[in-house]
Amino acid sequence: MQDAAEGEGLVTSVERTEPPLAISLSVNDRVAAVVNNDEPLVFHVSLTNYEAQDALMHNESVKSRIEALRREAKEKEMDLEDLSRRLRELTEAIKPVRTIRFGGQSTWTGFIRLEVGDATGWKACGWPTHILSWSPHTQVAELDADRVAHIELGVDPEDFAKVEKGVYALRVSVELLKGSPGVSNEARVEATGLETPADVRSGEPFLTSIASYWIKRGLKDRARALLADATSRHPGYVNLFVLTGDLLRAEGDLRGALDAFQRALDAYRKKQHNATEQPEALIDRIQDIQLRLLRGG
Repeated sequence: MQDAAEGEGLVTSVERTEPPLAISLSVNDRVAAVVNNDEPLVFHVSLTNYEAQDALMHNESVKSRIEALRREAKEKEMDLEDLSRRLRELTEAIKPVRTIRFGGQSTWTGFIRLEVGDATGWKACGWPTHILSWSPHTQVAELDADRVAHIELGVDPEDFAKVEKGVYALRVSVELLKGSPGVSNEARVEATGLETPADVRSGEPFLTSIASYWIKRGLKDRARALLADATSRHPGYVNLFVLTGDLLRAEGDLRGALDAFQRALDAYRKKQHNATEQPEALIDRIQDIQLRLLRGG
């Protein structure tokens, strides 16, 4: 990841020592993850302006009290001077809802720094990472009471296999102002140095996670090859056919996608032959493609 140069190309509307920024970090959807050599590593980072959220909640409460006071004033006689004083006090209690902005000459994702900790302190983590997804897709991230930022970083299995066996403490820092970075919670990764057992490696959850990772990485050829092999060997794995259909639909192969979704539905019905509920999301996919094909799509 690109490190932010101090002050270079950086904008912010927050002038304070500690940034009112909540940064959460998870690794493979956990705070502590055990990862084998043939598994990818996915860091999910979310950034929230908690001060703005707190201010908004506080202000909504204050505004409700103002409305209640105005209704009370209409329903019965009140001393105007006392009413004005109480309204002024409530109005003055409204807090400013500040926006955090960061980014600039480089996209805001370049201000995200993955760090590893040891007995000597925290330093930049040298593991090769790739951006899998990020939001907002803007040069500058603006965080307020409603807007949050997310980024997913991935380490490929072959790269993680080179990491020395052990337990690693990791965190994310975000450079907002000189000398006042925001810091996430600490997450832990145990690199086992082992391969995943064969029975797990051939299971639907493992194959689904690997295929999903390659799709997010943009390496669709690897995902396509894995899915083709896995669905031929495991025709009952519903999620693999769904992923295949989603991939083909994104590439414009509607007939191929329809076939994959139909096979997913067939597999689901065989597995859940007594189920009264139908997989609505899957049926919606099938009906959407059928409609597009009828329209010549």
